[in-house]
Amino acid sequence: VMNREVTRKLFSTIAPWYQERAGGYTRIIRTRSRPGDGAEMAFLELVKSEDEHAADRKIREEKAAVKAEKKGAKAPKK
Repeated sequence: VMNREVTRKLFSTIAPWYQERAGGYTRIIRTRSRPGDGAEMAFLELVKSEDEHAADRKIREEKAAVKAEKKGAKAPKK
């Protein structure tokens, strides 16, 4: 990670979320070989826990309900 702000956020904000996990917090998805030198490339993804997924889903549903309310439509059913 080359950007100081990204590094700071990674270690101050994101790392504590994974402190209690014994493992399984990353997913590596191989994509392709890089043109030119043939190096393997991949996406590195930080995997969320089921609790974090549920919290994110709740936030998205609340935002959708507020947006629908502003438009005068019914909120999506849960």
